[in-house]
Amino acid sequence: MKPPAPNKPGDTREAPTLIHLGLHKTASTSLQHTWQQMADVTVASPTFIMRLLDVLHGTFNRDTALDLTPLKDEPMFPSTGDDPHRWRIFSSEAYSVFKWLKTPPADVAKRYFDRQLDVFTRLCPNAHVLIVVREPHAWIKSVYMQYVKTGGTLTYRRFLLVHGVDLRAMLSVDRLKAIWGNRYGSHRVHILPFELFRDAPARFFDELHSRIGVPKPPAAAADMAAHLNVSLSPREGEFLRQTNKLMALFMTSETLDQASRDILRKAAPVALRAARTELQDAEHSLLARSVNRLVPAPDFGPLPDDMQDFIRDTFIPMLARETGDLCGVLDSYSMRQA
Repeated sequence: MKPPAPNKPGDTREAPTLIHLGLHKTASTSLQHTWQQMADVTVASPTFIMRLLDVLHGTFNRDTALDLTPLKDEPMFPSTGDDPHRWRIFSSEAYSVFKWLKTPPADVAKRYFDRQLDVFTRLCPNAHVLIVVREPHAWIKSVYMQYVKTGGTLTYRRFLLVHGVDLRAMLSVDRLKAIWGNRYGSHRVHILPFELFRDAPARFFDELHSRIGVPKPPAAAADMAAHLNVSLSPREGEFLRQTNKLMALFMTSETLDQASRDILRKAAPVALRAARTELQDAEHSLLARSVNRLVPAPDFGPLPDDMQDFIRDTFIPMLARETGDLCGVLDSYSMRQA
């Protein structure tokens, strides 16, 4: 597909716009970081995104007209965002889900996405939409590691049982594509693989540019971004899970007086955040080396049969139907099903 021509000087048409529906653990942070460093794109203000989400969560469940008045004094983009030649990018994980690991009833989800689409079709009626997916087994494990990093205490097997509905909803990319495609046109919704960005980031941006014309970052910037916010190792995740569990037990222990529990409740998040930061950002630190040497690796084991069936019978065929070979990586997804 030939990239669209840039707007000419004096052209009052809508600036070219990309809405990135950042599914969890698909390099959303890295993509945002890359775009924020580029001179020829402008990324929506995080403050504007948070205010927008406040409006959506506060009004979507009411039978009232959409009111964007609370946003009128909040600039969407930096001052350069009104340049008609510059690509505008809206990117957030909140655009793809209602709440983290909390799948709402179908009617609630529909109202939320309808309101969200009402906003975006008003702000940018001719936008393109990007969805990034990844190999489902690795994707689910990465989501579990994120759950542990944010204080989770469940084992992997228990996590799969408790959050099976949420994980299948995450993998239902065809539904997400249909929701946005119904408003913007299916030809404007693009699915790309996480693995292409991870292994060959320059090719990922080349592909996005060739499809819709989004500017490409310098190769060095793309390579650096591909290594941001990497997942914990299995042993590091297990260490944090056990630490989370121990902290939770102490904070609810009746053997401690209330003053001690209050102190622990304040200190625990700080200690856990420091441990997470050192494990993720200092892979050769004493803590990281000790954890990876001494902590037993968790037994992940296979996914439950119903989830395996969903991946084989629904997820993989959907990607084949919607993307062909998914930039050459779909065979590697299919082979994991054997």
